[in-house]
Amino acid sequence: MKSKLALGSLLVTILFLFSQCDKLKDLEEMGGTTFSGKFKVTIENVQAPKLFFASGVFNTPVGDNSPGNATPGKYYEFSFYAGKGQRLSFTTMFGRSNDAFFAPDGKGLQMWNGDTPLSGDITPMVYLWDSGTQVNEAPGMAVLHTPESVPVMLISQVNDGFTWPTVASVIKVTVFYEGTTKFKVRVEDVIGAFTPLSPGTWVIHTADYPVFQPGTLDRGQGLAPQSQMGDPTKLGQYLADNSGLVTPISPGVWTITKAGEFPLFKKNHLDYGDGLKYIAQGDPTALAAWLATDHDLISTGVYNTPVGASAPNKLFPGDKFEFIVSSKNNNDYLSFASMFGESNDLFFAPSDKGISLWNGKNPIYGDITSQIILWDDGTEVNEYPGAGNNQPARGPGGIAESDPIVPVYQVNDGFTYPTIPMLIKVTITPQ
Repeated sequence: MKSKLALGSLLVTILFLFSQCDKLKDLEEMGGTTFSGKFKVTIENVQAPKLFFASGVFNTPVGDNSPGNATPGKYYEFSFYAGKGQRLSFTTMFGRSNDAFFAPDGKGLQMWNGDTPLSGDITPMVYLWDSGTQVNEAPGMAVLHTPESVPVMLISQVNDGFTWPTVASVIKVTVFYEGTTKFKVRVEDVIGAFTPLSPGTWVIHTADYPVFQPGTLDRGQGLAPQSQMGDPTKLGQYLADNSGLVTPISPGVWTITKAGEFPLFKKNHLDYGDGLKYIAQGDPTALAAWLATDHDLISTGVYNTPVGASAPNKLFPGDKFEFIVSSKNNNDYLSFASMFGESNDLFFAPSDKGISLWNGKNPIYGDITSQIILWDDGTEVNEYPGAGNNQPARGPGGIAESDPIVPVYQVNDGFTYPTIPMLIKVTITPQ
């Protein structure tokens, strides 16, 4: 009997040593063999910077079944969302030329004047340009296609000795405001026009000169084939590659609680009214103040200053927040919330219960982005992401609502949002 007991004791000792070796191995992979009871949480904005907000190609006249030129009496249409401060630029070739094209001023068209949307006949804001990539011939006589390299300029300033039709005798451009921040644009080859109009491109932007800058050479991004052959493919691809929603990530709050608690919100329930709606609008102050008075929490805090910054700010692409939390109890859960900045009331957070900081007796570590969800706080009506006039970048607040908090993919607001891994990365590193 004694030998059996000794053998059993030996087996227990061996199993214990193996478990400790596994634990030490895990900790060694984290960079050390001791654990202080602290975790570093890193929240990173991993979005790719973009030059433009949205773009597209128009190539099929309304009523036609396939791409082609718009001949007199036919027109193209395209739709988009644009908020205050955002502009529209577009291009289409003057077909019977070497390299002439129609476009607004290089800076683009402001879609809003205060609270008034751009609408109606905007043809006076459209100009005929020379891309400077082929020597001009008389309109309608483009046969030589002799290359040149001179700055983009208004055709009226070229002094090529030819007589060009007026803009209004060839093209009519109309903007239709369709409510909220949605617009439709019609580009029409007017009846009796001297030339057809080619397929073209459009882009929504905030910076000047997205496609060309008067007085400078063509950039080689696709304006040449657009203006010479009426082919928008290369320019459209360049614009598409550099277009997309980019959102800042706001400062936020964090908490440590016991398992089974819902410290910040509860799925399918209304906002608690403690200040989460303000964090979902970019301001963590009210929620942080409320949480500081909640004695049921183990700990709580604010993260608001990007790594390397000297003052609080939002996270822009490439920036990250870091904060330290403490936990020595394998029943502890981490919760936090940050705003999806280009929205009305969306926020990033784990599940309503938070994230367990322990895997059994071992602290968790590594990339936990798969546990992050984009939530709709249900306190303000959603607008098109990145183009709503009541979103923080453009307005003070929108239409109030009182709906339960749910993942945004359950809202069915008609809008499309990037996936979480395209926006944010969250890692936890035991210290």
